[in-house]
Amino acid sequence: LEMAILSVSAQLYGTLLPRALAAEQYSRHTGSRTSTSSPARQRQQPSSFGQLPINGLITRSSSGEAAAATISDTFDGARNMERISFPSVKVKVGHNDPTEDALHLIRLRGTLPDGTRMRADANRAWNANSARIFIDDLRRIDEPVLDALEFVEEPCEVQTADDGTWSLDAQVRALEAFAVGGGGIGYALDETLADLAVIHKYDFDGIADDLRG
Repeated sequence: LEMAILSVSAQLYGTLLPRALAAEQYSRHTGSRTSTSSPARQRQQPSSFGQLPINGLITRSSSGEAAAATISDTFDGARNMERISFPSVKVKVGHNDPTEDALHLIRLRGTLPDGTRMRADANRAWNANSARIFIDDLRRIDEPVLDALEFVEEPCEVQTADDGTWSLDAQVRALEAFAVGGGGIGYALDETLADLAVIHKYDFDGIADDLRG
């Protein structure tokens, strides 16, 4: 699905997908290498890697100061700083205690270029208390981080019905409670959509109806 979206987006730019994702392109007529964007064009593009908006990702294998150093080295070592930037960076959380995850996000923010947004992805790792601690610690230690945080992806652990099966209603209630308790912090769906796809046997109309309900 993601590749299909990228492919359609490239068509809207009137180019092939590899060209849309490349930082540099070869002129169709001369074969010479040309920049995909002038400084003015760069300001209009969501991402500086190519014509399509591409976000960064910090995985669970990178943690604490090591991840911060990796990002810093990437930016500092670039030949052209303007070409190494992301509109937003997704950070995997939930593999440490929530306070350490909050500190992880704060440290990383200090290594990113000004204006870069952040997204946290917990992969359903937290119970309600841990999710609340994460947001409370961000607010307590470095509240401006919350302004840069676009949303938390799947912050709540799997929610089940009385019979032990996964429950969409219970999952949504937990997510809404997280948003309200976090002072309006947004959340995004991932595993929840995958669960719905299995339940509805990939009938996307049925998935849409379930979400609207």
